[in-house]
Amino acid sequence: MTSLKLKIYQSLEAAPNIHPERSEIELSGFSGARVLLIREGASPAFIRKISATPAGNARLQAQAIKQKLTAGLLDGCATTPHILDEGYEGDLYYFDMEYIHGLDGISFLRTASFPAIARFTEKLCRSLERFASLQDPALQVSPRESALAKCREILAATPAVDIRSHRSITRLMEVIEASEMPEALAVTACHGDMTLENIVVTEAGEIVFIDLLDTFFNHWMADIAKLDQDLKAGWYMRKSQPLPLGVVSYVRKSLTALAETLSAGSPHFIALVVCIHLARILPYAKVSDDRQFVLDRLDFLLEQVMPGDLFEKGLHT
Repeated sequence: MTSLKLKIYQSLEAAPNIHPERSEIELSGFSGARVLLIREGASPAFIRKISATPAGNARLQAQAIKQKLTAGLLDGCATTPHILDEGYEGDLYYFDMEYIHGLDGISFLRTASFPAIARFTEKLCRSLERFASLQDPALQVSPRESALAKCREILAATPAVDIRSHRSITRLMEVIEASEMPEALAVTACHGDMTLENIVVTEAGEIVFIDLLDTFFNHWMADIAKLDQDLKAGWYMRKSQPLPLGVVSYVRKSLTALAETLSAGSPHFIALVVCIHLARILPYAKVSDDRQFVLDRLDFLLEQVMPGDLFEKGLHT
């Protein structure tokens, strides 16, 4: 749910190294894993992800494998941090990766020139197009069943006393049940958690994806939906000022056009996945303002994806 924060990294990098041989600064709240910024002597700082419990080892190993594979899959479009080492500390799995100098997607879109934003958007679209091309027809997933299963999981994790959340999630499930969508889709490559915070843009303008995760719906549409969680639903604004409207509009139009090209009608299904991504936040939203933020946007988006509109538009693969 959470991700590495590049602004934190930049401030940590400037912190004094009080232990010449080795120093560690721990970051918190990263999908069940501990994350450390480590310096060893005069060597460059690097990032270590280490499982919080032995039960989390398998998931973290899968993340490391996905990070390695994705760099090769996206050659010429984007990359991921290079993994330097991996192993065990006691019974806990870890992997070390290079520390990437750059701006997260939010900071970049706020400060970059329009030509730079256009180049960024073009590379982002090419990366998503590459993901879409890497599919396995033998591996099929039911969008409806995957979506409903995730909603049931969210509902079970949401306290019963949270009546509004239960009502919104139940309504989302009703919309999913009534909406037109394919019976099955081939699994494709994907990032798994493609928020703006999980995209780093280097000084050279290269895109680096961080914090790749497994997800309930392994498909390129889920990545575009995660971007729309920021660009349309505004999740990033809980901690940041709004991006320029023209920038948001330009990037969203480019992503929507790509989705329509890859699969006619898919933007309407993607809008449903955005709602699921938002609902996934609810069990973790311990602060009342965050929960209110999510519910307001979820209810607003549900009004836009009512079944009548989906039946009219249709989704063709």
